[in-house]
Order: sequence, then C-alpha cells, then structure tokens
Amino acid sequence: MIKFILVDDNERHSKLVKKVIISYMMKNKLDFTIDIFNDDNKPLRDYIKNRKYDSIYILDIELPSGDGIEVARYIRNVINDWRSPIIFYTSHDNLLYDMYIEKMQILDFISKAVDIEPPLIEDLDLSFNMLNLSDALRFVYCSTEHTIAFNDINYIQRNDRNTLIFSKKNKHECNMSIKALKAQLPKDFMITNKGIIVNMRNIESLDWKTCKVKFKNGTCAYVLSKKHKKEIDKYYENWRNDVVIF
Repeated sequence: MIKFILVDDNERHSKLVKKVIISYMMKNKLDFTIDIFNDDNKPLRDYIKNRKYDSIYILDIELPSGDGIEVARYIRNVINDWRSPIIFYTSHDNLLYDMYIEKMQILDFISKAVDIEPPLIEDLDLSFNMLNLSDALRFVYCSTEHTIAFNDINYIQRNDRNTLIFSKKNKHECNMSIKALKAQLPKDFMITNKGIIVNMRNIESLDWKTCKVKFKNGTCAYVLSKKHKKEIDKYYENWRNDVVIF
C-alpha cells in the first residue's frame, strides 16, 4: 500500500494532481489511496503522525492558516521521517533556494504555471525508486491479480493448501507454494522456519528464547526456528544497527 497526501486549498489543482496520480498508478498495479487536505491543521498533523504506510507528499506552499514549508518541517524534524518523498506544487518556486539551505531533502518544486503531468510522472518514478516500490510480488488468486510491494511484506506462512502473506496492515491469501514464492523474492527474504519466509529488513528485534519476531510496524509473530539461527545471525553480521537480537 502506498499513500499519496495532497495538501492544497485550491480544488482545481488538487484534481489535476489526483488525475495524474490515478493514471500513473493504474499502470503500476499497486494498492494506493489519495488523501487530500486543504490546510495545515490538526487533522493533517494527526494523519502524518499516525501514518502506517509509505507516503508521498505533494504540498502547496501557501495555505489558509499556514504553509507547506511548515508541513515539511513537521514531517522531517518532528516526526523524523526522512524516507517519504516531498514534492512542492506551488506558485512560489522562488523559494527553492531557501529549501535547499534548510536541507529538508525536498525532491522537487513543480510550478503551477506549467503542465504538471510530465514533471510529476518523473517525480513519481523517482519516489518509487526511493521507497523501493518498483519491485513487488505479483500473483493471481481467485482470478484476480494482486500486487504487494516487497517492502510491505513482513512474512509469508504456508497454511494447509494456501499460503498467507502478512503485510504491514493486511493478510493476503495465495495458492503459490513457499518454494515458488521464494524464487520471486529478493535476498532479504529468508526461510526462518518450516513453511515460513520472513522479510529480514522489516524486523525490529528477534527473541530466540521464545522464537518470536517483532516487526518495525509493531506486530509480532512466532516465526523463528533455532535450526535457522546460524543463517539468520550470519545475515545480520553486516546489519547490526538494524535489529536488536536477544
């Protein structure tokens, strides 16, 4: 799941941005939502604070009771989110130098005086690369094609005749075998128990006493086997800052 957050009090401009995003996402086949806010207010701040998915922010600078620059400062300096791409869509592109001086890692400034589609599509391509969303697991289940970004998957578990894919927020069913799925997944997905594959990059901590994993989104699962401890510990020889091992 990817979330687009548009912050603009001009309804026409929001509709233009939304139209480009929908067209772009129909080609990518990833789950997404678009949430629109018209001001820098408490609902927006609460939304940013409580977000649980990868997000791409498209902000206007001039807002009724604030500005998009303050929203960007809140994302970077208060929430400490340096992963989410931030794009300004504004009439005030003269402020680009000021944003550079502040070093808030703004992806781009798109002027409202130009056709938004070409630069926004280019920025979305860059955003997907930044969030590693270009790579995803694709499968067909019940005649429906499903696409889940690799970095959204916590673990995969065989369950009788089906396989369950546990993402950061949802549970998905699949009729592919663990072996077939493993062949599609990048090297950060490891077999940690019989019939279980775990995305090692989404782990916050490992508890070998209980064979439990805590993921970075706060969920937990008993998915470890001490038979695989050697391979897992070897994996983390170069990633000691990413996970706490008990």
